[in-house]
Amino acid sequence: MKLITDGFEFDFPTAVELFKFDEPDKSQAHYHGVSHCMKAVDVVAELPDRYLFIEIKNPRKGAADYAARPTCKTCGHVNRPFNNLLDDLVTKCRDTWLYRYCENKTDKPCHFICLINVDDTMTGVLLNRLRIRQPAKMPARWTRHYIMEMSAVNPAAWNRNYPHYGTVSALP
Repeated sequence: MKLITDGFEFDFPTAVELFKFDEPDKSQAHYHGVSHCMKAVDVVAELPDRYLFIEIKNPRKGAADYAARPTCKTCGHVNRPFNNLLDDLVTKCRDTWLYRYCENKTDKPCHFICLINVDDTMTGVLLNRLRIRQPAKMPARWTRHYIMEMSAVNPAAWNRNYPHYGTVSALP
Protein backbone atom coordinates (compact mmCIF):
# COMPACT_ATOMS: atom_id res chain seq x y z
CA MET A 1 0.00 0.00 0.00
CA LYS A 2 1.10 3.54 -0.68
CA LEU A 3 0.20 6.81 0.98
CA ILE A 4 1.35 10.35 0.21
CA THR A 5 0.91 12.88 3.00
CA ASP A 6 2.70 15.77 4.68
CA GLY A 7 5.60 15.79 2.20
CA PHE A 8 6.35 12.04 2.35
CA GLU A 9 5.50 8.92 0.41
CA PHE A 10 5.03 5.74 2.41
CA ASP A 11 5.23 2.42 0.59
CA PHE A 12 4.37 -0.53 2.85
CA PRO A 13 3.93 -3.66 0.70
CA THR A 14 2.64 -5.86 3.54
CA ALA A 15 0.27 -3.32 5.08
CA VAL A 16 -3.24 -4.48 5.85
CA GLU A 17 -4.26 -0.84 6.13
CA LEU A 18 -2.41 2.47 5.72
CA PHE A 19 -4.14 5.80 6.20
CA LYS A 20 -3.91 9.41 7.34
CA PHE A 21 -5.13 9.21 10.92
CA ASP A 22 -5.22 12.91 11.74
CA GLU A 23 -7.90 13.30 9.08
CA PRO A 24 -9.57 16.76 9.07
CA ASP A 25 -12.19 15.92 6.40
CA LYS A 26 -15.49 14.80 7.96
CA SER A 27 -16.46 12.91 4.81
CA GLN A 28 -13.46 10.57 5.05
CA ALA A 29 -13.73 7.12 6.65
CA HIS A 30 -10.92 7.74 9.14
CA TYR A 31 -12.17 11.08 10.44
CA HIS A 32 -12.40 10.62 14.21
CA GLY A 33 -14.15 13.81 15.23
CA VAL A 34 -12.61 14.56 18.61
CA SER A 35 -9.53 16.56 17.63
CA HIS A 36 -10.88 19.46 19.69
CA CYS A 37 -9.89 17.56 22.86
CA MET A 38 -7.48 14.80 21.76
CA LYS A 39 -4.40 14.69 19.58
CA ALA A 40 -3.59 12.12 16.93
CA VAL A 41 -0.57 10.98 14.98
CA ASP A 42 -0.42 11.70 11.27
CA VAL A 43 -0.39 8.15 9.91
CA VAL A 44 -1.46 4.72 11.13
CA ALA A 45 -0.32 1.55 9.42
CA GLU A 46 -1.65 -1.86 10.29
CA LEU A 47 0.85 -4.57 9.47
CA PRO A 48 0.19 -8.28 9.91
CA ASP A 49 1.96 -8.33 13.30
CA ARG A 50 1.74 -4.75 14.64
CA TYR A 51 0.39 -1.24 14.34
CA LEU A 52 2.64 1.71 13.45
CA PHE A 53 1.74 5.13 14.81
CA ILE A 54 3.72 7.63 12.73
CA GLU A 55 4.05 11.30 13.63
CA ILE A 56 5.67 13.48 10.96
CA LYS A 57 7.74 16.52 11.90
CA ASN A 58 9.35 18.53 9.14
CA PRO A 59 11.05 21.53 10.80
CA ARG A 60 12.03 24.28 8.38
CA LYS A 61 15.44 24.86 9.97
CA GLY A 62 16.09 21.32 11.22
CA ALA A 63 17.33 21.06 14.80
CA ALA A 64 17.64 24.86 15.01
CA ASP A 65 13.82 25.04 15.19
CA TYR A 66 14.03 23.31 18.58
CA ALA A 67 16.80 25.40 20.19
CA ALA A 68 15.87 27.25 23.39
CA ARG A 69 15.45 30.99 22.93
CA PRO A 70 14.36 33.89 25.12
CA THR A 71 10.85 35.10 24.38
CA CYS A 72 10.24 37.79 26.97
CA LYS A 73 12.52 40.83 27.20
CA THR A 74 10.98 41.87 30.53
CA CYS A 75 11.10 38.65 32.56
CA GLY A 76 13.61 36.63 30.52
CA HIS A 77 11.28 33.63 30.18
CA VAL A 78 12.90 31.06 27.90
CA ASN A 79 10.83 29.31 25.27
CA ARG A 80 11.87 25.66 25.07
CA PRO A 81 10.55 24.29 21.77
CA PHE A 82 12.29 20.93 22.27
CA ASN A 83 10.34 20.34 25.50
CA ASN A 84 7.16 21.42 23.71
CA LEU A 85 7.94 18.90 20.96
CA LEU A 86 8.40 16.13 23.53
CA ASP A 87 5.12 17.00 25.27
CA ASP A 88 3.31 17.02 21.93
CA LEU A 89 4.73 13.65 20.86
CA VAL A 90 3.92 11.94 24.16
CA THR A 91 0.36 13.27 24.05
CA LYS A 92 -0.13 12.18 20.43
CA CYS A 93 1.20 8.72 21.23
CA ARG A 94 -1.10 8.25 24.25
CA ASP A 95 -4.18 9.78 22.63
CA THR A 96 -3.75 7.73 19.46
CA TRP A 97 -3.47 4.56 21.54
CA LEU A 98 -6.67 5.60 23.34
CA TYR A 99 -8.47 6.25 20.03
CA ARG A 100 -7.45 2.81 18.81
CA TYR A 101 -8.33 1.19 22.13
CA CYS A 102 -11.84 2.65 21.87
CA GLU A 103 -12.03 1.27 18.31
CA ASN A 104 -10.91 -2.14 19.66
CA LYS A 105 -7.74 -1.88 17.57
CA THR A 106 -5.04 -2.55 20.18
CA ASP A 107 -4.88 -6.31 19.65
CA LYS A 108 -1.31 -6.12 18.32
CA PRO A 109 1.86 -4.48 19.60
CA CYS A 110 2.19 -0.79 18.71
CA HIS A 111 5.31 0.97 17.46
CA PHE A 112 5.32 4.77 17.76
CA ILE A 113 7.67 6.40 15.27
CA CYS A 114 8.48 10.09 15.06
CA LEU A 115 9.62 10.69 11.48
CA ILE A 116 11.55 13.94 11.72
CA ASN A 117 13.83 15.75 9.30
CA VAL A 118 16.84 16.30 11.57
CA ASP A 119 20.23 14.59 11.81
CA ASP A 120 20.88 11.24 13.51
CA THR A 121 22.31 12.88 16.63
CA MET A 122 19.13 14.85 17.26
CA THR A 123 16.94 11.81 16.67
CA GLY A 124 18.98 9.93 19.28
CA VAL A 125 18.47 12.69 21.85
CA LEU A 126 14.77 12.84 21.01
CA LEU A 127 14.35 9.08 21.39
CA ASN A 128 16.12 9.03 24.77
CA ARG A 129 13.92 11.84 26.09
CA LEU A 130 10.75 10.17 24.74
CA ARG A 131 11.57 6.89 26.47
CA ILE A 132 11.94 8.66 29.82
CA ARG A 133 8.38 9.95 29.47
CA GLN A 134 6.86 6.50 28.91
CA PRO A 135 6.28 3.76 31.50
CA ALA A 136 9.27 1.41 31.53
CA LYS A 137 7.16 -1.63 32.43
CA MET A 138 3.52 -2.50 32.84
CA PRO A 139 2.15 -2.16 36.37
CA ALA A 140 0.91 -5.47 37.80
CA ARG A 141 -2.73 -4.31 37.79
CA TRP A 142 -2.82 -3.57 34.07
CA THR A 143 -4.60 -6.24 32.07
CA ARG A 144 -4.13 -4.58 28.68
CA HIS A 145 -0.79 -3.93 27.08
CA TYR A 146 0.17 -0.28 26.63
CA ILE A 147 3.95 -0.16 26.60
CA MET A 148 5.04 0.32 23.04
CA GLU A 149 8.21 0.40 21.06
CA MET A 150 9.29 3.98 20.33
CA SER A 151 11.57 5.39 17.66
CA ALA A 152 12.68 8.75 16.34
CA VAL A 153 14.18 8.60 12.87
CA ASN A 154 14.85 10.70 9.82
CA PRO A 155 13.92 9.28 6.39
CA ALA A 156 17.40 7.83 5.78
CA ALA A 157 17.43 6.13 9.20
CA TRP A 158 13.93 4.76 8.55
CA ASN A 159 15.09 3.08 5.36
CA ARG A 160 18.22 1.72 7.11
CA ASN A 161 16.40 0.42 10.19
CA TYR A 162 12.88 -0.48 9.06
CA PRO A 163 12.99 -1.86 5.51
CA HIS A 164 10.80 -4.73 6.75
CA TYR A 165 7.97 -2.21 7.31
CA GLY A 166 8.44 -0.53 3.96
CA THR A 167 10.09 2.60 2.63
CA VAL A 168 9.66 6.30 3.24
CA SER A 169 10.66 8.96 0.74
CA ALA A 170 10.67 12.73 1.21
CA LEU A 171 8.90 14.40 -1.68
CA PRO A 172 10.66 17.25 -3.53
